[in-house]
Amino acid sequence: IITHGDNNSPPASDQVVDLFDGKSLLGWESEGGDDWTVQDGILTGRGNTLLVYTKEEFEDVRVTVECRVPAGSSSGLFLRHEFGSGRDGGYEAQISSNHLHSTMTGGIFGLQDVKAQLVPHNVWFTLEFEAVGERLKVSVNGQTTVVATSDEFSSGHVAIQSVGTTHIRKLQAQRISSAK
Repeated sequence: IITHGDNNSPPASDQVVDLFDGKSLLGWESEGGDDWTVQDGILTGRGNTLLVYTKEEFEDVRVTVECRVPAGSSSGLFLRHEFGSGRDGGYEAQISSNHLHSTMTGGIFGLQDVKAQLVPHNVWFTLEFEAVGERLKVSVNGQTTVVATSDEFSSGHVAIQSVGTTHIRKLQAQRISSAK
């Protein structure tokens, strides 16, 4: 995780931290390829099933990403991802401009589908993905698209997947205090 302080302790609950500094993938690891580039403040993934993930793990968290995907490309924002597990580890909020997918942008892969194309191709939008306890919530441009529950994964990394081309200009995490 990229923090803007001198210590390495995790940020306090409810504090928003930048996971992408607009300059590099400092604090991230890759799985399945290294074809991620940073230019002019934009992180771009090109390739097939490329994952980058935070070194830090999260439990209850809200992650916000500003992204765009060209027609036919897709991406996923994973919470509670287990490194080395590919698409099978963690919860994936789908970011897709590929009409062949079972779920489009705003759905949670394998849990709840979104059939409508909610955002135009290659247009910047905001996706927010929250995991608190067993509750999962996805919002696209401020509108809730999915609320689901699952107890399969309780903690893990934040990961971004790219299939085709994915552009990201903002990626932030906020730890959420929850009553256990």
